[in-house]
Amino acid sequence: MNQGIFAIGMLVSRYFEPRFNATLQILIFQIRMLRNRIDALKIVPTTAERSELLRLGEMLGHDVNNIMFVVQPKTYARWLREKRGGKDWVASGRRGTPDAVRNLLCRMSEANPRWGHRRIVGELKKLEIRIGATTVRDLFKLMGLFPDPTKEKSKGNIRWRTFIEANKESMFATDFFSKNVWTLWGKRQLFYLAFIHIGSRRVFCSYGTFNPNDQWVTQQCRNATMWAEDNGIETKFLIHDRDKKFSGEKFANFWEGTARRVKTPVRAPMANAYIECWIGSLKKEVLNHIFGLSRGQIDYVVNLWVSHYNTVRPHRGKGIDNNVLDVSFRPKARGEIQCEQKLGGLITEWYREAA
Repeated sequence: MNQGIFAIGMLVSRYFEPRFNATLQILIFQIRMLRNRIDALKIVPTTAERSELLRLGEMLGHDVNNIMFVVQPKTYARWLREKRGGKDWVASGRRGTPDAVRNLLCRMSEANPRWGHRRIVGELKKLEIRIGATTVRDLFKLMGLFPDPTKEKSKGNIRWRTFIEANKESMFATDFFSKNVWTLWGKRQLFYLAFIHIGSRRVFCSYGTFNPNDQWVTQQCRNATMWAEDNGIETKFLIHDRDKKFSGEKFANFWEGTARRVKTPVRAPMANAYIECWIGSLKKEVLNHIFGLSRGQIDYVVNLWVSHYNTVRPHRGKGIDNNVLDVSFRPKARGEIQCEQKLGGLITEWYREAA
């Protein structure tokens, strides 16, 4: 009986042995192929990789001379002697660049896209961080960052986001919006012109008109600049789209000596996203729920919303962190909580009643 089981076992093993050997030969051949394609002159295993190779080699009695390809067999034998002698392995080569320096390189590259690696090395030197230009260049390649400084005499092209961030404290964005109003003469379109200061997100909005001609547009721009002066805001840039209502002669002459006009690309609302988002909020939260019957009615609604927006409405924009735009606003921790609703509940304001 036992001899029969042994014979069956031998037959099964002889059946699977060629297939097992072929599998090992395929794996070994693929390792050789990969090893021949490695650019590095040698492979430097980590401490964890050494331990794993020794563990697997122990299963074969450390007879690995014919199957060890990543390192020389004598290197494997040295590892074995060191392990048996209780020697601690120390990582070979010089110490790598600290993670804090790597993170700083990423921040500098993103904040200054026109800087090359040599300029960044100079900035690091000011911070008492000593690192070679070649090391910085290689780190940028590893991290997928490729700073390309502008070599021309001009300032070169910069990203739109960078331009906005660099000039937001003296930059306004403007655009038109409209609301249909039903009058005795039928449906008419009422136009408004809104301005938003990108640095503070505060808004100035005109009164409505059924005829937004060049003279009216210029007058609203003049009112907006006066509002900016009253609030201590300097105006250097004005962003607007290519609407024909911005092409009037008086409009151009007014801004020629006041601020630089920056036109957004054709059909690119995201380039003027600040004012577009504000108009979208006004329409979704208020105007779309109002049936317009007169210009005075819509003027009242828009002015009420602008006052709410500029004084008590929390904002979720970047750098605002759910705070109110009014710089004089101070949260109160005492007093009974009250709620005031306006426009039938379209505008809701929560506050604490003075004690």
